[in-house]
Amino acid sequence: MDGIDLSGITRAINNLNNNLKVVDQHVNYVSGQVENVRREVRENIAAIRAELVEMERQQMLTAAFQRATTEVIRVRQELEQKFGAQKQVREYMLGILGASDLGLIKKTTISNCTEELMISAPKYWLAPCLIALAAWISDNKSLANRAIKEALRRDEQKTCLLFALITRRVNAGRVASGQKATNTTFLWLSRYFSLQNPFKMRTSIISYIDAYSNGIFGYDKDHICEEHINNWMKQLERANPKFKEDQTAFWLDKFKGYVLDFSIEDRKYSSLKQICLQYQEIVDYVSKINASEREEGIRSEFNEMINATVDKEKLINDIDFQLRQLVTNYEEDEEDLRNEEQYLEYVKKFKGDEDKAKRIIERFKELSKDDPVDFASRISHSVFDSGVSISAKKTALSLMKPYIKEAYTEFINANKDTYPSEVDFVIENSGTSKVKKYRWAGKSSDGSNKSELIESYKTQLEADKKKEIDAISDEKLLKKRKTGIILMCTVVFLIIPVGPLMYRNANRGLRQNQNMRNAIEAEYNNEINKNSEIIGEAVDAKVNADEIVSAFDKKKAENNNNIEIMED
Repeated sequence: MDGIDLSGITRAINNLNNNLKVVDQHVNYVSGQVENVRREVRENIAAIRAELVEMERQQMLTAAFQRATTEVIRVRQELEQKFGAQKQVREYMLGILGASDLGLIKKTTISNCTEELMISAPKYWLAPCLIALAAWISDNKSLANRAIKEALRRDEQKTCLLFALITRRVNAGRVASGQKATNTTFLWLSRYFSLQNPFKMRTSIISYIDAYSNGIFGYDKDHICEEHINNWMKQLERANPKFKEDQTAFWLDKFKGYVLDFSIEDRKYSSLKQICLQYQEIVDYVSKINASEREEGIRSEFNEMINATVDKEKLINDIDFQLRQLVTNYEEDEEDLRNEEQYLEYVKKFKGDEDKAKRIIERFKELSKDDPVDFASRISHSVFDSGVSISAKKTALSLMKPYIKEAYTEFINANKDTYPSEVDFVIENSGTSKVKKYRWAGKSSDGSNKSELIESYKTQLEADKKKEIDAISDEKLLKKRKTGIILMCTVVFLIIPVGPLMYRNANRGLRQNQNMRNAIEAEYNNEINKNSEIIGEAVDAKVNADEIVSAFDKKKAENNNNIEIMED
């Protein structure tokens, strides 16, 4: 066996191993290539799928765009067929109203406004109004009367409002030229007001009442319109036995919105909140006084509104705008088609994106939404509506003045009797590892005893601190250390080193005791300093509150025990 040469077999085996390694490398390479191919295929499939989805989306957008392009033509044709005459009526009416002096309107414009327009728009309320106005300008009383009767039959409310607004302009022109105004405006406006349901009123009523109250319609010497406004409130009161209570509750809720959290606004009140048992009674009253009297408080803002200077030129422009709105607004059936036309135009604008077009249309509808509510709610909410003019707010406040004043009186006096003359301060600590459980209490009426209160607290805590520190005794440890010293001086030390061990342990214990005393000292001092400052701030807060109450009471006394909101 010793003479057998195995080197060839060994080389063969090595070559085989090398070949196997090469094969493994090729297999790994192929596997990697296969995985790369798989990844590329997945990516390609995802890209193709995304491309197909995008193609499908583009096809849908294109189809929607084409539909909108076709449909908008159909809608406009339908609008022209069904409402072309109404459009013509509106254009004629706007042309007449556009003249600064109705007497200067061209006869050709008037002559085109024949009774045929009234016939071509058999349901449209504005058509006979146009004929009546044209006949009136042409001094054709017979035709004017017939047309007005027909207009009232078709839509009494809109007709009355239209002629109230038109005759206002006519009267304004007469007064400007030195002529005497007629009473016609108030007859139309009174009739319009008489048709209103005080339980269901829209926002526009605010504009007309505001204009009336500020003399934009002229001088109502017989107060015929004012009676209707007063009657609306009476109807609401009769229908709801709790009407006055509801109004008081509404305004009380609004006043509460002016109340600030003193503990957030002022650090000393935060301290008062922590330790004063009567904190809530104090801030309940003081915060209401502050809500009333501060620079941007209730009385300041409400009096500013009620005493605001009215911009009559703006009111005139607003009323003229309302007139144009009344003329140009579509009737319900036409409005549906107009909305559809607008939607289709947006679909075209957004290249077929119907969802985006729908969202915009819905947003417009939401913004123009004007659900009718009762008259009191309508004018009350207008006071806090940023979109309402200052003169309209002033008018609303004037109408609701009795309820607002009653609510204000209740608001400002509700917590007066519970305001404390003397307060209790209490600091309680449930105990920590260093400061034991304790309770400190003190009283104050005018804050003059602030130093005594702080000293009282410090004295109590210093006594507790001393007890805690004195409770840590060194006596046993000192004896132990002394014994250790003695043992170190004896022969026993040479055999058993007990003395040094006792000495070291005693010293360690003494250091621990001193550390404990230092920790107790530090924590008690921190407690004393912190709460002494809180006591001082709390007393200052009570003094500050007393000053606020005193100043308010003085102001009330100077005004015969009465501070009003919206002073006359």
